[in-house]
Amino acid sequence: VSLGISPTVLQIDAKPPASINSPITIENNGEEPVTLQILFRAFTASPKENGQVQYYSAKDPRSYPALFDNIQIAENGHPKEAITLAPHEKKSLVMHICIPKNHPREEY
Repeated sequence: VSLGISPTVLQIDAKPPASINSPITIENNGEEPVTLQILFRAFTASPKENGQVQYYSAKDPRSYPALFDNIQIAENGHPKEAITLAPHEKKSLVMHICIPKNHPREEY
């Protein structure tokens, strides 16, 4: 599987309440069709300080911050839980983040 995603990093600074839309492009650079499940996983910098990430285990309370309940990926205005890309197909998606008024200000 060979995928491209742009932008590679999203940096959003928002103060609750906020409604943010950020475009995302994903491309299948491979020769076979691919179906991708859309999910969010929390991570932190690796303690090795080598630019790698370390995902929180499912048992760690930080593994699923409440903010994830307020994030949605949509294609043409329709929420998606998975997408299928043909070989060399590119899709434009939108990440919508809704931060409610009472949500604590944190870094994610």
